[in-house]
Amino acid sequence: MAASDELNKASEASKQTREELEGVIDAVVSIGVKIQEAIADAIDEAQGLDDIGQKIAKSYGRDIVGGLKKMTTSFDRQLALQTKLNKGQNISKELAKERERQAAAEAVILTRINLLDKTDVELKEKLKMNLLKLNNLVKIFLTI
Repeated sequence: MAASDELNKASEASKQTREELEGVIDAVVSIGVKIQEAIADAIDEAQGLDDIGQKIAKSYGRDIVGGLKKMTTSFDRQLALQTKLNKGQNISKELAKERERQAAAEAVILTRINLLDKTDVELKEKLKMNLLKLNNLVKIFLTI
């Protein structure tokens, strides 16, 4: 009877974690869309930005969006790890590796935002604000 109760508790915890993660992923996607739109608007409104500058800004935008996609994939992997944890498996090494991947993706995003700074300070501030929101979501997710 006790084993059945434990399985039910683990299943319920996994379901709750999955639901919370879906909310986090939706928020990350929303932030990603805002970042894409901010970059596109900045490129369209940029004065004195030649074709090469526009191509560079678009490239950085793609890099930022790619980093956000990697973070979303990382959330999915962490959810799978949560399921393993609920089954009593040790996930510390895998979780540390996943968090390193997420930190690397975040570093790429921040680097590209800083490189965009040279062309548009207002854009940089919008992107940093969205990245801060993303960081807060990641911290919330890590406490789930």
